[in-house]
Amino acid sequence: INSISWHLLDMPHTTLAATSVGVYQLEGTSVKQILKDRCYTLYRLTSDTNRIFVGLDNGLQSLYKTGNTYKHEGTVANLKETIKNIVEFDKKLWLFVDDKGLMSVDLAQGFKEHASIKNFFEDKSLPEVPVFPAILKDQLYLAAGNGLWKYDISKKTFFHDTTLLHPAF
Repeated sequence: INSISWHLLDMPHTTLAATSVGVYQLEGTSVKQILKDRCYTLYRLTSDTNRIFVGLDNGLQSLYKTGNTYKHEGTVANLKETIKNIVEFDKKLWLFVDDKGLMSVDLAQGFKEHASIKNFFEDKSLPEVPVFPAILKDQLYLAAGNGLWKYDISKKTFFHDTTLLHPAF
């Protein structure tokens, strides 16, 4: 692969690579390009391990694995941001959007091209710095320059989590 490689995803019998010129399928010494769009990250859905989400330079795409072949299922409509990271929590994909923050895509009904999207750019409860979503001990957190933010699933909002603050800070 002669391009910038951003992310590797290990799959049974193969590895996928997200690169500056697309997604490649690697098997031993064999390399096959399966997507030609610039992409940054790959995420394998836990509820359906044959579905791979691809964070693109201009949106989010779904690939579906059948046998040893990956089929393009579609792109989430109305999502044109650069997706740098994807995590899954509470039947949603949580997306780190380059230079803007956080968005979520509802997967309660499975993959839909016209899925419900929530934009957290204007959410005043979030820090005004870039945030990076992560799952820790079955909880959704945002890592930020000013600490950790934890998602309260009952209130559907984030709060500044001070339980890990060190007295020296």
